[in-house]
Amino acid sequence: MPSRTLRSDTVGRVRLRLAKRSDGTLAARYWRPDGITDVIEGDPGEHQDDLWARLRTAALRDPAYFGFEGAIERFLTLFPEGFQDPNFLQQERNYKIEASTLVNTTVPLGTAAVEGGYVESAIRAYHSTNLIDARWERPALVEALRGPDGDRLIQHIANFALGDWSRLAAIAAVCARCKVTGKWPVATYLPFLWQTDNPHSILRYEPTTTFAARVGHEFAAVYDPDLKPTVYHSFLDLLDTTRTAIADLEPRDMIDVQSFVWVVSKYPD
Repeated sequence: MPSRTLRSDTVGRVRLRLAKRSDGTLAARYWRPDGITDVIEGDPGEHQDDLWARLRTAALRDPAYFGFEGAIERFLTLFPEGFQDPNFLQQERNYKIEASTLVNTTVPLGTAAVEGGYVESAIRAYHSTNLIDARWERPALVEALRGPDGDRLIQHIANFALGDWSRLAAIAAVCARCKVTGKWPVATYLPFLWQTDNPHSILRYEPTTTFAARVGHEFAAVYDPDLKPTVYHSFLDLLDTTRTAIADLEPRDMIDVQSFVWVVSKYPD
């Protein structure tokens, strides 16, 4: 009797299949577009959901490295004292803390969600770090903020930060009208810096998808440049998973977690 397919799926361009063999054992297989394929054998007594989770991790992990253990090793190679390393504080953390203080002081979240008048303060905030590309993203964004949609754009972003993810559609509409590129960085930059009860981080495509692929998280395949709540949910799940995985390093907040992802993905060897 041939094996019987219990579950199959496609994540991005990666095909997954879980099957039960004639002898009752479980096996899972993935096929990647780069030609890499492998079979993951089920352990005795392993539930199919657990094998499926192992399959997804193996299929989505970039073979270049390394999983979370490798990511931690790379981070500590660059910053031996971890998040307390003086070079980490200087290069990655301090300026983001200063930007967060600026945003919370000059663009207070609660009032920015319902009132106008914060355009120039928001522009200063977007200029206060290098997290928004100065050549390709910032000029059109500044023009949009100083245009007729400026106050509404800030209000939409503030309400998104407060948990109303339906505002992503409105943010996307303003970006489209004003030809603002880098929609995800624009939408998530201020929420990343605001102090809220909701976790947020700036979403930049290249470092985040690279990191996700290397630790085997589905965000590498889920990412879409359109402002979809499903994409952001997967992104936050990646960061939450990362925070748990690096708990021994004692990250203080989302700034440390975002910096960890950036460092291991973008810093040169």
